[in-house]
Amino acid sequence: MMHSCFSARIIGTKQEILRRSRLAHRYLANGPVHANALTKDEREKMRQEIETQGFAVTPRPILYHNTIEELKDRYEKLFKGFFDTGVYPDEWHWREGLSLPNVTREICNGYKSDRVVASVVLNHDLAKLAAELRGWSSTRIGQDDVIWKPPAAVPHSLHAPRPRTVVGLHRDSEYISKQFDPYHNNSVTVWMALDDADEENGVVSYLPGSHKKGFGDNAEELSFFSEKEPTKESEIRFVNVPAGHAIFHHQEIEHSSGPNRSTVRHRRALVAHLLDGSVHWKPVTKETKSAMPPWTGSSYIYGRYRRSGTLEVDEDFFPILYGSPESGLSRTPWVDTYIGEHVSYQMP
Repeated sequence: MMHSCFSARIIGTKQEILRRSRLAHRYLANGPVHANALTKDEREKMRQEIETQGFAVTPRPILYHNTIEELKDRYEKLFKGFFDTGVYPDEWHWREGLSLPNVTREICNGYKSDRVVASVVLNHDLAKLAAELRGWSSTRIGQDDVIWKPPAAVPHSLHAPRPRTVVGLHRDSEYISKQFDPYHNNSVTVWMALDDADEENGVVSYLPGSHKKGFGDNAEELSFFSEKEPTKESEIRFVNVPAGHAIFHHQEIEHSSGPNRSTVRHRRALVAHLLDGSVHWKPVTKETKSAMPPWTGSSYIYGRYRRSGTLEVDEDFFPILYGSPESGLSRTPWVDTYIGEHVSYQMP
């Protein structure tokens, strides 16, 4: 009797392994991102919108429902300090039991700590779509942002004064693009909604056309810490983003996000800052140091991954996600192995 029970457990274990294996292969074949769902005309429309107004929303979801639910589960674990790779993220803002419960939570480079996050931000099709929208022949990851705005403790009017915890008006080029050459059109931001996002729960807002004001060292300096506010409320465009959809925005577009004023709705998003795969590090000189406040040469995150004596961007830290045949670059080999380890072991 004991022998038969033991055999049954072995058979059950083998069946479970086979089941997980089938799911893993299906997951790897389809991927967590459905970027190929967009038609040629839809992609062209998005490309034109990025050029004219500075941002574009995908007309249909690019994240599968099960991907969204799995990411939400991983967000809970990440902010509790459970990292399935055993590696801490580069930045980790908000600690359970230590931080206020209703403030914005952020982790930078969560893909290094969690393979579910990695399966999205390192996705081949997402990178290929970004390359097509920006006219690149290859794409690499710059960094990701795991963002979570929990519901407010008390209700707030949409017209109440803005709390100090909002993300101020800024350009992503200030902390990403300026560190690389060539500078022009070297990055794009992909903001993926895990919850329906609108003005009430703190969606991203833009100043349409502001990406045309200036570029590089001639542009007005803006950052997360900027106190500049739009001169007219009518200038602000709040972009409603259904769960699973994404915003692609220009590196120079001025944008911010207000607080989550809802007492019941979360606003979670996964952000991928993608780079033209051909970039190299900006040389560190007196001129480049003075042009990159508040940092000198590179930011404290990016700077730690610069190798001495070369301007080459290391694929160990900034892997190539997509390369066209003419680019001479190909997807960094370890990426799919890294993601696949999660899929084969973790898929339910």
